[in-house]
Amino acid sequence: MSDSLFAIETPPTQNLRDSVFFSWNLLHGGGSRIAEIALVLAEADPDLVVLTEFRSGAGGALRGLLADRGLEHQLTTEAHRTQNGMLVAARTPLHRAEIAGERPGDRLLLALATDWQLAITAAHLPCDVPSDPRFSSLNRLWKNLVKSSKTTTYEHHAIIGDLNADRAAEVGARPGTPAFRLGQLATLGYVDAFIASGGDRREISWRGHRGESARLDHTLLSPALAPRLRSASYLGSPLARRVSDHAPMVVRLKASDGRARAS
Repeated sequence: MSDSLFAIETPPTQNLRDSVFFSWNLLHGGGSRIAEIALVLAEADPDLVVLTEFRSGAGGALRGLLADRGLEHQLTTEAHRTQNGMLVAARTPLHRAEIAGERPGDRLLLALATDWQLAITAAHLPCDVPSDPRFSSLNRLWKNLVKSSKTTTYEHHAIIGDLNADRAAEVGARPGTPAFRLGQLATLGYVDAFIASGGDRREISWRGHRGESARLDHTLLSPALAPRLRSASYLGSPLARRVSDHAPMVVRLKASDGRARAS
């Protein structure tokens, strides 16, 4: 075993190409909204997809759609077919790896894209903050996520998903809280793709049924990967139409030589 906190280490074969990363919390697997979700996915034409609150029972059609569109390499968490989990799909082979201190579960999924020299940590972290976060499962997840981000198999690393943490609460955040952990990742040099693209800190990516809202969905790029950021945005239309209570996020990364991705 290497000194890396990632349990799998595979030699890289080529540089990360110009790519579109797409992430979305589907809200309880999508249910009757699967057809609308499929249309949004198809229109985005992504190269890498991270879906949270993915359910394998209802999500078979989405997996088929993605495979048909070239994203045939897919990993899922081990959630029951009727329970929320995660799906990572890509146009390049993916290898599952472990995060030190974490057992296989439905909240964190580490995928290595060896041909892209890229590590992807898909995340769907709980939103409840107990009175003493030091002893919570939420704190363990965040602690292990931050710890693993310090040493990666590849210097190109993206943390993608629903972190249930809003950067607006980061200043003065209590130690151990999700906002505090976001600050730790920023201290490590991880870049908030949306803000780095000129996004408004007041933007939202989630709206609850009582009208509450926040920016909970993120793509965080390691210092080595951040210079390749071309753009990052949330798709407001699916949220406005209540296809989900979260907006999809689309992040575009340029190739190492700066060329645009062919459409």
